Amino acid sequence: MKNLQHFDGPTFEADVLHATEPVVVDFYADWCHPCHMMGPVVEQLAGEFAGKVKIGKLDVDANEEIAIRYGVMGIPTLGLFRDGKMVDRLVGYPGAAAPIRTWIEKSANVTTATKKIARRWAGGEIPPALFMYPTWRWRPGSPRPQLCLRRLPNVACSDYLNNPNRIPEWEQRLRRSRT
Repeated sequence: MKNLQHFDGPTFEADVLHATEPVVVDFYADWCHPCHMMGPVVEQLAGEFAGKVKIGKLDVDANEEIAIRYGVMGIPTLGLFRDGKMVDRLVGYPGAAAPIRTWIEKSANVTTATKKIARRWAGGEIPPALFMYPTWRWRPGSPRPQLCLRRLPNVACSDYLNNPNRIPEWEQRLRRSRT
């Protein structure tokens, strides 16, 4: 993928340490099987965060000095660099893209399209009636329940957002903490 970069020793300082945006470095080795599993996930996330976070790979076998300098003891390791320093790291493959995406959003303080849609819904731009949720329903004559999709209650967004009785307590606390 064109958004995924490959870092190496001579250009590491210019590409990573002097970058204006946050940089996520995937420390990997060709012989490492979890690194191979993380490869497609890192490529996908490089496309999602293009323009917000620079994401690239660094081979620890070819660049041992850099791996030692930043204390990479196990691979795969993702390191988040900001202002020339490693500010956070994620060691091991978590099994999917979602935990890595959440880690990047939290550590780099950026958002993706999923977060933007959630904000638009909370702001009243997307009515709740557009959202569906799975549920089980008994049909007459059926020996077992069947999975079906139901729409959320058709409530005006302004009603939902302005009526504290409809908003769960945890969500009210979350909204107060953001302001």
